[in-house]
Amino acid sequence: MTAPLPLPLDEEHLSSLPQAKRFNLRGLIDCSTGHLSERQSKVGGDISSLVCLSISFLGRGEYNYVYRLEFSDGTQLAASVSSASEQDYSPAAKESEIATMRFVRESGLYPDVSVPQVYAWNTIFESPAGAPYVLMDFIKGKAFDLAARHDSGWYRGLRAVPESQQVALVKAMARLKASLSKPVPFTEIGSLVVDSSGTFSVGPLMAIHGESLGGPYKSVEDMWHESHEECLLGGIEECCDRTEESFLSFERFTPHDLMDRYQKLSALIPHFKIPEPYTPLVLHHPDLALRNIFFDEESLLSDDPKVACVIDWSGAQILPLMLASCFPLDMMTTPICQDPAEGAWYSVPYDSTYFGDPDENEAAVKRIRCEIRLFYLRGLFGAHYGQQIVKLHQDSDLPRATVYLDAQYYLKFHEVMMGGFHGWIIHRRWISETYWRLQMMPTGNSASGERLVIGPDVYRSTIEPAVVDLGLLEESRSCPGGYARG
Repeated sequence: MTAPLPLPLDEEHLSSLPQAKRFNLRGLIDCSTGHLSERQSKVGGDISSLVCLSISFLGRGEYNYVYRLEFSDGTQLAASVSSASEQDYSPAAKESEIATMRFVRESGLYPDVSVPQVYAWNTIFESPAGAPYVLMDFIKGKAFDLAARHDSGWYRGLRAVPESQQVALVKAMARLKASLSKPVPFTEIGSLVVDSSGTFSVGPLMAIHGESLGGPYKSVEDMWHESHEECLLGGIEECCDRTEESFLSFERFTPHDLMDRYQKLSALIPHFKIPEPYTPLVLHHPDLALRNIFFDEESLLSDDPKVACVIDWSGAQILPLMLASCFPLDMMTTPICQDPAEGAWYSVPYDSTYFGDPDENEAAVKRIRCEIRLFYLRGLFGAHYGQQIVKLHQDSDLPRATVYLDAQYYLKFHEVMMGGFHGWIIHRRWISETYWRLQMMPTGNSASGERLVIGPDVYRSTIEPAVVDLGLLEESRSCPGGYARG
């Protein structure tokens, strides 16, 4: 029987902590105490006087609230409690996230990447805590996203960091990404699972929000073909039921337009076969950002901040290196204008150096300058990544050293293929441009695994389209096209 809770954990204190309505923090404390008692008893520890001394709120993300619990034996745990609704919560996705954290800790592939040890978890809503939860080590450290001391609102993450410290953080993130580029001992694309014997394998591909994307897949082409067809079949009913009033202003298409894009994308799949240097399968953290990276506090403001741990592995995937080479989210662009084509890409940044001389107000000029600075920091990130794979993995392969240059068009294609038919609408001109540019390649340049598809990464409404599709209404906006190099 658990000893009575001390006064600091009375109902008034518990109710004052940020929490979702259904949470039962006293139930969470009871569960945590029970799990810790069970763990301590297995190693012969004295659990007769074990009691939780305090609980405090650490922060929240899009899907979880996180608390710190301190116990009478000196143990500190971090408890992540799901804030997702029962309809949106995926036990399989949470199990995969936990399996990924175990793999990072136990595989020996990532000596430079620390993750908290998971003690216990529950994936049902009927638990005493009122929601699914995960109990793990509390890691001392500080996220720079929380340490930024000025400019709230639009300026977050790396944008809120003083420019004098941005370079050190960019290099730290590049080293972290290089550490994760170590090839994994699997042959399929998907997300990790672990069985009762502790054996890791690849299961269905999980999205960051918990949706299963099918699989596991034996190849990228299989993944794209299956996702593409399921998208069409799943969208037919929605398209049949939509009315003119339900379309957004930029969703101008006919059923013929939609089928045109569907068939063009299907035909493009063999042309985006990933070349051999970029095919090794690696572990991809889709939510890599300063808010999920904790640094050693003593080194936080130095020229060489040390990573203490990486959290929030939801949606982690086993992917080819090419498709895992996304910039950290802090380095992605934030749309400044209202053109849907410029703000539509989520996996690749657009080139903010083409805004020209701004004649806006001072605040707008500051934002544009910030985005242009990030353009150059991305170049620094890519170069430092190339240096780190040599240092960490003795990998001096030239194409892999420049993967952050070469991956952009593949990431765009991957995003369209996995993003549903809404992506076919907003990326309509990119699809058409890419198709026709490849269609006009000289005879003999057939699709092969040795050909790299690249294209301009310029987003500017004044660029004239290289191809005019006479079957479409004339539009003023344009998106970049693509070409291939042997």
